[in-house]
Amino acid sequence: MNGQPTLASRLQSVQTRLHPSLEITRHQFRGEPTYVVRNMVNFKSHRLSSRSYQIMVALDGERTLGDTFELLVKEKQLSDGDENDFYQLVLSFHQLGLLNLPVSDGQELYARFKQLADQKRKSRWMSFLFWQIPLFNPDPLLERTWKFFRPLYSSFAFLIYLIFMSCCAAVLWQRWHDFTEPLQSILTVKNLVGMWVLLVGLKIIHEFGHAYACKVFGGTVPEMGAFMICFTPCAYVDASSAWGFEKKRHRIAVSLAGMYFESICAGIALMVWHSTGESFLHSYAHQVVILASIVTIGFNINPLMKFDGYYVLSDWLEIPNLREQSTMHLQRLLKRVFLGLSSEPSPFPKKIRLFLVVYGCFVTVWKCVITIGICAAVALKIYFVGLLMAAVFAALSIGGAFVKLNQYLFHSQETAPVRRRALVCSAATLTCLLVVLFVIPIRMDIEVPGVVYGAEYSTVHSAVSGFVTQRKTPPGESIERGQVLCTLSNEDLHQRVRRLEAEIRVLELKADIELEDANVNAALRVQANHLEEQLEHARRQLNQLSVKTPLDGVLLEYQANCELGQFVNIGQPIAVVASDHWQLHAYARDDSMSSWSPRIGQTLKVRLLGDVTHELEGTISSVSAKGTKEVKDATLTQLGGGTIPVVPDTMMSNETYFEFTVNLRGCDQSLVRQGMTAIVQCPADYTLVGLYGYRVFLRFFNRL
Repeated sequence: MNGQPTLASRLQSVQTRLHPSLEITRHQFRGEPTYVVRNMVNFKSHRLSSRSYQIMVALDGERTLGDTFELLVKEKQLSDGDENDFYQLVLSFHQLGLLNLPVSDGQELYARFKQLADQKRKSRWMSFLFWQIPLFNPDPLLERTWKFFRPLYSSFAFLIYLIFMSCCAAVLWQRWHDFTEPLQSILTVKNLVGMWVLLVGLKIIHEFGHAYACKVFGGTVPEMGAFMICFTPCAYVDASSAWGFEKKRHRIAVSLAGMYFESICAGIALMVWHSTGESFLHSYAHQVVILASIVTIGFNINPLMKFDGYYVLSDWLEIPNLREQSTMHLQRLLKRVFLGLSSEPSPFPKKIRLFLVVYGCFVTVWKCVITIGICAAVALKIYFVGLLMAAVFAALSIGGAFVKLNQYLFHSQETAPVRRRALVCSAATLTCLLVVLFVIPIRMDIEVPGVVYGAEYSTVHSAVSGFVTQRKTPPGESIERGQVLCTLSNEDLHQRVRRLEAEIRVLELKADIELEDANVNAALRVQANHLEEQLEHARRQLNQLSVKTPLDGVLLEYQANCELGQFVNIGQPIAVVASDHWQLHAYARDDSMSSWSPRIGQTLKVRLLGDVTHELEGTISSVSAKGTKEVKDATLTQLGGGTIPVVPDTMMSNETYFEFTVNLRGCDQSLVRQGMTAIVQCPADYTLVGLYGYRVFLRFFNRL
């Protein structure tokens, strides 16, 4: 067309063969053969279908491409209508570096180059979020050291690992409350630098797990570097040679090896945390366990992202290029349902096709959510950068998708026969979207932060002086009125009691001797009464060496001066106790009150941040009549690891807050602590979807 030669006319006289540096392995995926071609020069691996492989091996360098195509048609591996696809496939082999073609300035190559360049240029705007930096070739190091790590990948080692993880689970179950209690303050500013360093170190260990597994099972690891994800360096290794492993369990083992190494580190850290007291080591061990768990669950094991979980799922289902296959099946379904376009039958059974469609939907949604979440997180820290990222993402992702959809529906040759139906479906989809946004009401709960206090609490003071010898009741336990909290020791007081008792006995003996002298007896009785009063007072003081609680409830904490062996003066505070009736002081923003009207007696659900697995209930007992910008509870502000921004000197916020009190009921006394932070779920009024989204955007914008 237009006087330009076709790709077939320019390539049919060319003779070409595969590069001799290629290594080819055959695999079975769902009963179908698949071939992995690995270039041993650049260590790049590619998966080919059986049909593509048959075409590739037919390129022997002795026949021209035209003769090769005729041979494949004669052998009924191709048909006459496959000519253009044949030459396009040969051209793709050339672009993958599997062979060389003398068409470096051809139109098709230029068009493909331009397409790839456009894609790279568009992705460059967001690439700084996922900047890949190759650093070095770790294979020589792995070659010298892999034998030391080989025992870790044996069946016996895995059995020991399972036993060790079971012990870790038992420890975690036994001390679950102690483990989760610090979560409410783990993201304070003082912890962020240390957690950042720990995260980088854990990811290096994680990637070496992949690398050594790949070496143990016979692969090579030609590259190691770092991804800059949200300005945080995360290590990576090129373990793609594992694609060529014949055994599926070996490929899955390489994918799981990173989490295997990381979980071992987490288990060791958990044992260190369990066996140490309050210290830097104890705190950092706790953070290692948290980071290893959150990162592994949120990213590595997540099959919606192209990390370990994705490749494990792909190998387990025996579906290479799982994400591309799911996207293709989702597009097929949409074309058939909305446009009535038929496509080639899928080689997968019905259940697998359904899974691919559902998986494709989840992947699409997840990509949008994770990108928007990253933009929002950066915007909260770097205002203009985050807004720019969000704008670029909207333009490239949402706007680009809209342009491509419009181009396909109204300008593509495939949709030419159903153009009218495409127009009707587009109008119907737009109408449904408008109905969802501006007609359908929804109700979304509002989450409000709060602080737990005892409805009645008291500081227990020492009535006598003495050294602390025993603390009988640990903090957090339920107590009854009159129960002993701790005991003091005062040897002077004991000696005084013994001295008074001895003096009284002496007076009694004198009274027996002077029976006939009434005046002497009267004086002795007066003196004895005075000594008995002193003795009674001393005995009361002696009894007060056992410090008791004045009310029923929970022992919140001991004061700093109540450590074992310390001396306590009269009147010094010993401990803080609270009644078993707990209240929650919560703060709702002014904009939240526009979609929720709190009323006294209303029942709300409460989640303690120290133990998110338990949900409590409570009723509103009071609501402030007007809002205030002063936040009295520092634990809810950025100063205490909370979310309410305030000026440190004045504790004043830029937003107006309404305070309300919730009386909690049915509390497990072992879970509740004085000053714990919690989240109150407040049922909002019904509102339109579009209006709700607009309010969410305004709240986020106000936070910026």
